Amino acid sequence: MRIWIIDSDWLVTRTLQEFLTELGHEVESLPGEQRLADLLEKESEPVDLVIMDLCTEDALEKTRLRRIHERFPSLRVIAVPKHNSVLPTEEALAHGIHAFLHRPVQLAELELMLVRLAENHGRNSRDGQPGNGRNTVSKDSARL
Repeated sequence: MRIWIIDSDWLVTRTLQEFLTELGHEVESLPGEQRLADLLEKESEPVDLVIMDLCTEDALEKTRLRRIHERFPSLRVIAVPKHNSVLPTEEALAHGIHAFLHRPVQLAELELMLVRLAENHGRNSRDGQPGNGRNTVSKDSARL
């Protein structure tokens, strides 16, 4: 899976990048959501998943996220709220957010989210067939 990580905390970014790379994903970290918007405009084939920090009170950030979702409706987003707050479900879906990963981040929880996203994507893209089930959730409960 091609994954982009956007988080203002370099330790979180680095740890997520190392963990996801070990799981076999192609991972790149980006400096901010504006850079994400710029890159997605230039990409002919967007990434599979974006993991990004999110300030749910920031109207500009939510507007950018909504525009990205409008341009790439199949792009999956896992939001890592800065203050462990969440948007109401309808609003989150309207902004293209598929899941919330709360701080401190638990790597096992992230891995489970990836498995579920892959299974849902497989179901949507292969005539209702679930994913291949090769991914498993590790017992690693490390926190960031």
